[in-house]
Amino acid sequence: MSNADLPARDQFPFRAELVSREPAPLTLSSMNAGSFPAWASVLDLSSVRVAAFNSPPAHLKRTWADIRRADPGTYQLTLVSGTPLWINQRRQDSGPVCGDMVLFDLSHPFEGAVPDRGRHTQVVIMQVPREELPFRPDKVHRLLAQPLSTRSGMGAILSRFLTNWTPTAPTAARAI
Repeated sequence: MSNADLPARDQFPFRAELVSREPAPLTLSSMNAGSFPAWASVLDLSSVRVAAFNSPPAHLKRTWADIRRADPGTYQLTLVSGTPLWINQRRQDSGPVCGDMVLFDLSHPFEGAVPDRGRHTQVVIMQVPREELPFRPDKVHRLLAQPLSTRSGMGAILSRFLTNWTPTAPTAARAI
């Protein structure tokens, strides 16, 4: 789905409304709210969901009130390209992440932002139900809001899958 065909003044409100529902309630703000061309695409893989987003720089915030409205019970693994993204969750701060991944838990408040570097943010997000990961929560919590390398091991394998997924293929993705 793209908002590029909407008048510039309607692009940000459309995107903010979409983000407030998908993947979980949160607040989106941006210095570029006057013109905010963006697109998103989703691939459902049973209990795992993969989504690709491309948008101007923005600030994201998920609060306890948002979590009470809807808690999908998922971890979100985000592969970041284009411009850096930072995430702060559970008193941990990722610092700028670009070319790597960052993990966060949609059942806990977080804050994230992309600095305005004149380019769009490109992220591919894999949502995984917490109960599907074979790790104790305390082990996973140590990884939250920490850069995860895409250069070797499982990070390289996941990164390759996420970057090779073609979000605009009509048989692979459904618009949101």
